[in-house]
Amino acid sequence: MTICDSPVDLPIFPLGKLNIRRIIGRNINSISFAVAALRSLKSQWQNTPPNWVKRDPCGRRWEGIVCSGSRVTAIILPGTNLAGSLPEDILSLSELQILDLSNNKGLGGPLPSKIGTLKNLVNLVLIRCNFSGPIPESIGSLQKLKSLFLNSNNFTGSIPHSVGNLRNLVWLDLSDNQLDGPIPVSNKTAPGLDLLLNAQHFHLGQNKLSGEVPLGLFSSKMSLIHVRFDGNSLSGPVPKNLNTLTSVTELYLSNNNLGGQILDLTGMNLLTYVDMSNNSFDRSGVPQWFTTLPNLTTLRMDNTGLEGPIPAELFNLPQIQTVVLRNNKLNGSVNMATSFSSDLRLIDLQNNSIDEFGFGQYRHKVLLEDNPFCRKPEAAGICKAIQAPLFPNFTAQQYCAALSCFSDQVGSDCTRPYLGSLIFRSFNFSDLENLFYYDFLMDTLQPLLAHLKVPVDKVCLISSMINMYGYLVLNIAFSPPGGAFFNRTGISTIGHVLNNHDFISPYGPYYFTDLPYPSFPGTSKNTGLIIGITVCGFVLVVLTISAGVYAYRQRKIANQAAKLNNPFSSWNQGNHPQLKGAKWFSFEDIKQFTDNFSERREIGNGGYGKVFKGKLNTGQLVAIKRAKQGSLQGALEFKTEIELLSRVHHKNVVNLVGFCYDKGEQMLIYEYVRNGSLRETLSDQSALRSVLSRSEMLHFVGVTRVCNYDHGYEKHYQIMFPSISSNSPLIKQGMTIAHEYIAGRSGIWLNWPRRLHVAVDAARGLAYLHELADPPIIHRDIKSDNILLDDQLNAKVADFGLSIPLSGDRDHVTTQVKGTMGYLDPEYYMTQILTEKSDVYGFGVVMLELVTGKLPIEKNMYIVREVKEALKETGNIYNLVDHAISADTMTGVKEFVDLAMRCVEDTGDKRPSMSEVVKEIENIIQASDFKAIVGSTTTSTSFEGAGSGVHPYNSSSSSFGITGTNPFLR
Repeated sequence: MTICDSPVDLPIFPLGKLNIRRIIGRNINSISFAVAALRSLKSQWQNTPPNWVKRDPCGRRWEGIVCSGSRVTAIILPGTNLAGSLPEDILSLSELQILDLSNNKGLGGPLPSKIGTLKNLVNLVLIRCNFSGPIPESIGSLQKLKSLFLNSNNFTGSIPHSVGNLRNLVWLDLSDNQLDGPIPVSNKTAPGLDLLLNAQHFHLGQNKLSGEVPLGLFSSKMSLIHVRFDGNSLSGPVPKNLNTLTSVTELYLSNNNLGGQILDLTGMNLLTYVDMSNNSFDRSGVPQWFTTLPNLTTLRMDNTGLEGPIPAELFNLPQIQTVVLRNNKLNGSVNMATSFSSDLRLIDLQNNSIDEFGFGQYRHKVLLEDNPFCRKPEAAGICKAIQAPLFPNFTAQQYCAALSCFSDQVGSDCTRPYLGSLIFRSFNFSDLENLFYYDFLMDTLQPLLAHLKVPVDKVCLISSMINMYGYLVLNIAFSPPGGAFFNRTGISTIGHVLNNHDFISPYGPYYFTDLPYPSFPGTSKNTGLIIGITVCGFVLVVLTISAGVYAYRQRKIANQAAKLNNPFSSWNQGNHPQLKGAKWFSFEDIKQFTDNFSERREIGNGGYGKVFKGKLNTGQLVAIKRAKQGSLQGALEFKTEIELLSRVHHKNVVNLVGFCYDKGEQMLIYEYVRNGSLRETLSDQSALRSVLSRSEMLHFVGVTRVCNYDHGYEKHYQIMFPSISSNSPLIKQGMTIAHEYIAGRSGIWLNWPRRLHVAVDAARGLAYLHELADPPIIHRDIKSDNILLDDQLNAKVADFGLSIPLSGDRDHVTTQVKGTMGYLDPEYYMTQILTEKSDVYGFGVVMLELVTGKLPIEKNMYIVREVKEALKETGNIYNLVDHAISADTMTGVKEFVDLAMRCVEDTGDKRPSMSEVVKEIENIIQASDFKAIVGSTTTSTSFEGAGSGVHPYNSSSSSFGITGTNPFLR
């Protein structure tokens, strides 16, 4: 017997004894190398498959290992919770053709510097791991490589010139890393990306690449179909020879610093998607060549210096679906009375100078806010109808009736699905509400997986969204066949198939990410599934839309219609409930409280309706939220908020005084919380810092200098004006600007001690809802907009329209995902299983807002990710701390951030409870030994004239109360 557990099968030839020994020796030697290399992997990885203990990885088929004879040709272990690094010993697997370790976030560290010794490698797939450091220069020695997927890691440094040696490369994806420096092109001493003539995909987006796009990068000999350079720091003009790439269908150059003239793309007739938004191009009219692209479906030119009229022909392109030209200087009139494409679904012209817009027969979405047209009375209703991208109201039950396991029990009606996301980076449709696209994808994906013998019983669509990068994310669940759980082989096969794909039209190229699978109860002996797929050289079939599909689409759309249920059916005809703690008011009462809804009482206006400041007969000030009349939109939220808030009473939860359900009106009456929302206060401070940092702006309006004085926990700003007449228009203009920006809407300055007290107040309110309310309540929309500040800056949790009570002994509820992006718990989003830990996640994001002053998602940056990266790179986040926080009062910031990061862990079981959060913040406050906060709660702001010293308001100082929007608006 050899070192193998079973003899190696050898071919029988009429060879001499010496030759036989040589054959046996070579096989034993290769097995020895394989065993040594794989055992090295096992020693450096956690969570390896349990059958990686047998002596022969090929004879007994280790899970995830594919062999040809006795030689290891593939390691396929995506989504199997591996953790550790990639050791140099893997380089001894000289016959390796496929290395797929994608979706293992625990795998990190640098790649082996000599990875180029794996000369037979064809597919290198390391999507969404945690690898870091530079991409090795030796990677250019992988001459057989066709697919290089290194996206969604933490690679740094520049793109190696040697990548240009990969002449067989078809797919290059280095996106979503930290790569910097220029895009490499060939020169006399080094190769470059311009030599990749067979490449079809250049995906370099979401990095830190800089410099100009090299003139020599593109040529007519190239085979490119997708060019993605978005989200970098590229500058200079776009190379003129880009338009020689006549095979390109999608071009993404957005969010860079590109300048010069907008490049003429005439002749690129296969283009379907063009996005050049947010660059620094020279001002110009709308290029006429836009109208010459016959296959264009999406045009995005946000903030690109466009001016003048919009060519009417642009809306009449045969395939056009989306036109986004916001934040430019476009003017004149737009008339849709003439012909337009039947596929056109979205026109976004916000923040331009459009004087007229004629809708004609066009009935789809138009966004026109911040145009002169919107100041006309007849346009008010049109311009305010601004909506975020909509998605169909589907649930997983529409596609899959299988139940999920909520504990360790296993039964015939209980399965543990594998959850993941298909992330489409270049989808070619804008009608996101149309169920057809989702139905068709699911109905096609299922038989394709079956055809490829992927072990899946059913594919379920859970939800969809547009993420911060503009990608379409479809969250899906795979049900295991013939049992309650997947084994490792099943998980690896799904991940490997979905990350080794061709693009799917009209969905565009995508990649697959997953949530860690909770358990692997057994192992699979049938790795022949992987072998069969590998030998066949699997590729997902391109989905095409044909005339037959059109009929399918019409049938699906016809089946979507559903009636809107009235949640107030039991309240009609005066049968409103007698709710504890909340008083019913008639419509006539509310009219009296608000002076018949007079405009001077209006303090806000939003999607739900208007908010009025009112005064009850008792003298109590209240905020009255009035739903849009005649509409049941938001009715369920209205009813939910009444029933929940009428039963809760806590000083850190906003108090519901009463409600009105009378004569078709829906109104909620709250205590009036004078100082608005936490978000407003933080935004005001951010605006103040912005203005103070732009001295040239203040100088323009007459401010000669800005003096910043600290007085205890207050900030006082003094604006000095020139010695000219107090009646000067310049002084008046300066006063107006200073009043608006320096005082802000709230007039509140939150220093660090106050922020800690705001945090502990809000945490106490949430802890009460989770643990002491009867029944317990999950808020489901915790965000800084829903934390209000009273006269003493005590925080109160507000807005319970999305909240859900927990009845009986349940600690979770399965529900359609709702909430606000940036605060949304990723586990809840993926599983639709809501627990109180989802609120903890949102509160963790609020804590990071308190530290940084930033919005959760701002300028394509996600605050949670930014803080994680800062902690990982430097061990501290002091560069991200809000500059409004004085350095001498920052005691406890580190402990506060550590607590926040535990609140935003990816899975709920790793997050603390809200009562634990309260205790830890209290400990931080106590350890910091902050004294009681005394003095005024508003910013003291004074305006003093130099010389004559008299300003137009005949007073040396002014303090400012709350104005602007109201926190009760949703």
